[in-house]
Amino acid sequence: MVIEQIFVIAFIVLAINSTMWEGNIFSFIKRFGDKHLPVFIQKPLYDCYICSVPYYGSVAYYFIYQHELKTWVITIIGAMGVNAVFFLISNKD
Repeated sequence: MVIEQIFVIAFIVLAINSTMWEGNIFSFIKRFGDKHLPVFIQKPLYDCYICSVPYYGSVAYYFIYQHELKTWVITIIGAMGVNAVFFLISNKD
């Protein structure tokens, strides 16, 4: 059950971040952020789908699962790991 939650949260965060890529519906957020926001805010907001998991993933987890703290921690850390694997695969030469 936790494995399923990990992948669901990881894909939700990827989906949210992908809406802010250039040419997508919320790309104006990225354009605005690149000009006006410091890097430590850019990363979790739209620039790093690993860094976004604790924020977007926690909100999604609360609305979907509402389980205990231990399961939330495992799910969020696992989703960060899954997104790290996606990042490594997508940045291969």
